[in-house]
Amino acid sequence: MITLIIVKISKFIVILAFLILTMELVTHAKFGLAKSQITVEGYWKSIGPDGGDMHFMYVTRNQILFASHGFGGLWRSTDLGENWELIYNPEWIDLNFLSMAEADGVLFGGGNHGIWKSKDDGVTWTRVITGDDYLDSSPSKYEVVSIVALSENHLFFSVVINKEALFKGFKVVRHGFYEYRDGKLKFCELPGGGL
Repeated sequence: MITLIIVKISKFIVILAFLILTMELVTHAKFGLAKSQITVEGYWKSIGPDGGDMHFMYVTRNQILFASHGFGGLWRSTDLGENWELIYNPEWIDLNFLSMAEADGVLFGGGNHGIWKSKDDGVTWTRVITGDDYLDSSPSKYEVVSIVALSENHLFFSVVINKEALFKGFKVVRHGFYEYRDGKLKFCELPGGGL
C-alpha cells in the first residue's frame, strides 16, 4: 500500500513538473519574454581513478569516495579524490557496483555480484547471503541497482536482469523490490506487473 502511494505521488510530481515547465514555455512564447540564461563558470578536472568509464560514484557521510567502472572493481579515496586505491577482493572478478547505501556505520554495495557490506568504511567487504541463488551467485543473475538501508539488518533493494545472464537465456523478470530483514529475504510484487 505504501509503495503504491509513493508511486502515485512520484507520478504526480513528474506530471506537475511537466505542467509547470509547459506553462513557463507558453508564457514566454505568448508574451515574448526572453528566457533567462544560466552561465556556468569554472572547469572540469579529472580526479581519477584511471581504469575505464566510471559507472558509479558514492560519497559516504565520512567523505570517503567510491567509484566503480566498466572493467570491474571498486576504487576508494579518503582524501576527496586526490588519491585512489583499488580495493582487492579475490571474489571481485569483473565486479561493478551500481548502488550503495549506509546505515548504522555499515556500508552496503550492490551490483552484478549481489550485495556486499563493509563495517570499516569500505576497506574490507563481505557478501550478504540472501538465500536467493539468482542474487548470491557470481556474477548474479540480477544486478542490484538501488539500495535503501534502514539498519545493518534491514534493507530494501531493486534489481534488473544482468545483461550477461540475459544473453545466456535467463528471463525471470520480477516486477517489484526485495526486503531483506534479519537474514530473511522477501519479494514485494508491484501491482499490475510493474509500471
